[in-house]
Amino acid sequence: MKRILFSLLALAVFTTGALAGGMVHNTNQSAAWIRMLARDASTSVDAVFFNPAGTTKLADGFHLQLNTQTIGQTRTVTSNYAAFNNPKFEGTTFVPVLPTFFAVYKTGKFAVSAGFIVVGGGGGAEFPNGLPSFEAPIAGIPAQLTAQGIPTSKYSSEIAFNGTSTYFGYQANVAYAINDMVSVALGGRYVTASNAYEGSIKNIMINPNYPAFGADYNGTKLVSAPKFFTDASTFLTGVSTQMASTATSLGALVSGGGGGLTLAQAQGAGFLTATQVAGIQQLLGAAGLTAAQIGGATVAMSQGVLTTAAPVFATNSAQMAYYAGATADQEVDSKQTGTTFTPIFSVNVSLLEDKLNLAMKYEMASEMEVTNETAKDAQNMFPDGEKSNSDIPAFFSFGAAYKAMDNLSVQFGTHYYFDKSVSYGKTLFGEKNVKNDKVLDENSYEVATGLEYGINDQLKLSAGYLFTYSGPKSVYHSDMSYSMLTHTVGLGGAYQFNDAFALELGFLNTFYMEREFGYFSGSTMLPYTSVGDKTAWVLSFGFSYSFLQ
Repeated sequence: MKRILFSLLALAVFTTGALAGGMVHNTNQSAAWIRMLARDASTSVDAVFFNPAGTTKLADGFHLQLNTQTIGQTRTVTSNYAAFNNPKFEGTTFVPVLPTFFAVYKTGKFAVSAGFIVVGGGGGAEFPNGLPSFEAPIAGIPAQLTAQGIPTSKYSSEIAFNGTSTYFGYQANVAYAINDMVSVALGGRYVTASNAYEGSIKNIMINPNYPAFGADYNGTKLVSAPKFFTDASTFLTGVSTQMASTATSLGALVSGGGGGLTLAQAQGAGFLTATQVAGIQQLLGAAGLTAAQIGGATVAMSQGVLTTAAPVFATNSAQMAYYAGATADQEVDSKQTGTTFTPIFSVNVSLLEDKLNLAMKYEMASEMEVTNETAKDAQNMFPDGEKSNSDIPAFFSFGAAYKAMDNLSVQFGTHYYFDKSVSYGKTLFGEKNVKNDKVLDENSYEVATGLEYGINDQLKLSAGYLFTYSGPKSVYHSDMSYSMLTHTVGLGGAYQFNDAFALELGFLNTFYMEREFGYFSGSTMLPYTSVGDKTAWVLSFGFSYSFLQ
């Protein structure tokens, strides 16, 4: 119970995971991408993000594009821990509006572009009933108390968590067409990270059957766990004090030569009253002596037993007081903020009279620290001002677009993320901010393909497929941060009203492959596992307008 709330803010990693892309990247940056899933060789306005060098292929003039996405996601974690009241824990994410904006000015061989994107995160995750790692310490209380001789079979609690995470990216590029075939671009992205976490664990209840600690504790109803542990601490302190006092008083009788007398003999000789003997016998019973042992106990033996037992009861009292604090209502209210800068390089090559377009982009790794701004933290696990790593890894993309027919084009894209060379701020066996090579077996990558078919000069329909792979080690996964293989399908269309204005619509659905993972206490694997699953969908609209020269 010591760290019931430790896991709350660790959900930071969980909520910053991208919907589409690498482990911390978002690649769902335009409606065209949503409907095709392969835009790495784009020469449209969204090339500002996907292929900056390709912006030189736009017509001379000023080009604008606004995209908006509505995102829904569910996360389900099902545990085989038998102590849980309900083994299934569900969280939801709903983002009504996730915008991106691109602008390009093209003249001659030069194109200058800028963009606003949500490069990571972009939404909130709400877990109205917490997660297994939140509830497991509470669910284990009945078994712990039963093992200590306090029969307990039930528990309840109120657990809630809400986390939001957004990495805004402000990007600018300059592209130059070396000739009709080759263009290059240099750019950069300034990233501001903001994570916010609010969580609470309240009203922990149990049904202990131990009336000695109070009349309410007879196992028939749920009672406040903090009150039970407080009452238990008070009771045990009283017993410890009484044992120590009684042992001291018996010391005088032992010193006077009466140590060899039984308690009954000492009473018969007038050294002890019947009330005193009854009290001593009760204390000896609390210390663990049997009725037979109590009946034959001498004064000296009684003094020794009580002298030894008194500090034990004091220690148990302190433990109960600690449990009272650990099960009290607790809240977390914290933010994390940080910034970084990502240099970006890209090359575009057009072949076969522009029927084939090849593009490459490289984003350099960006080290970033996020700093805690903590208002509430019951366990002081996240000190205000403490820093942790939240790096963005290097990213390489290659794309190809081929115009197979006048009304049919095919696009291909692949992404490679250099995850292992940076740190996502993971904690491994007590070591904070470990480098990713300690928690990842392999870097992640994606492969995508998309088709676009022109019904006529205005209307185009499209579809696409994307496969995403990541390679974490078993120690990476938890119910707060688990990475899964995914298959994504997208479809949609675009309508070109005139040379200046176009509208796009896209929809995608991501299918996740379930991930089983275990839990660690220190470096020891705990004897229960969970299965994580997700669902996700996106609906996107894009609006493009050009002021042509």
